[in-house]
Amino acid sequence: MHRLLALLLASSLLALSGACASSPKGSAMVPADLELDTRHPGKVHVSAQGSGRRMLLGKPRLPGATLREAATDALRDTGLFAGTAPEAEDADWVLSIETRSVSKPEMSLDIEAVVELRWVLTERVSGEVRWAATLETTHLANNFDANNVTDRGRIALEGAVSKNVREALVRIARVDL
Repeated sequence: MHRLLALLLASSLLALSGACASSPKGSAMVPADLELDTRHPGKVHVSAQGSGRRMLLGKPRLPGATLREAATDALRDTGLFAGTAPEAEDADWVLSIETRSVSKPEMSLDIEAVVELRWVLTERVSGEVRWAATLETTHLANNFDANNVTDRGRIALEGAVSKNVREALVRIARVDL
């Protein structure tokens, strides 16, 4: 009897860890329909630090490469800078993104993700910080977004990051470079 209970508990924990470990997609974190009138000179390189490794039933994971992809694609789509550079040496500007915190409930009908990102725009040659901000955004996903709790969690996280990227680019557009 104890073995059966232990097996059921272990199976449930594995199912939960797999269900909650759905990684966000960079393309889903690019803000839709973001139009900016500003065009900054020079190319920008994006570097991003994610939220680290996800532990069993721990905090959700936001990979740095996925965050970098989303920000780079958003910059390219908006044309905020003259271009993007895959390497910092080829850029005039470096936009660094640090994931400060990511949270969402593990299991819930409505899942609200909260994301806090630190953004720093630096002139590459001089090292001068031209703009910096820490932004916290949220997004709620429910049964209308997805029936599966795994998908709801991913959608909530993607939505919160998309809102954060949108807010950062809108603010950077206001900076006189």
